[in-house]
Amino acid sequence: MYAYALTGDTEYRDAAEKSLDWLAARQDPEGGWRDYAGYTLDAAQCIFEGFDTYQRVTGATTYESTLKKAAWRMINGVIGKSGELLLANIIEIGEYAHFSLLAWKTTGA
Repeated sequence: MYAYALTGDTEYRDAAEKSLDWLAARQDPEGGWRDYAGYTLDAAQCIFEGFDTYQRVTGATTYESTLKKAAWRMINGVIGKSGELLLANIIEIGEYAHFSLLAWKTTGA
């Protein structure tokens, strides 16, 4: 997406859309990619960043529901129903807070 933003070459955007389509089709109901990733919170943070970058660069909301579900996966994986922290690693908690706020900034929800 950054190559597209810098050059305007739609081949970069089209390649990103092909990848995002593949990822969106494989998102699990909780908002992560449990069957495809061995990372904390089912890789929601890493994949979220690609969807968010696409939306910010293009202005298109094609993947907004995928983006929101990934943000909720991060929130629900960090904060329990009683407000308790579910992850022991404070650095990871900060990352998920950052990306959840970014989702709010991008989508307004």
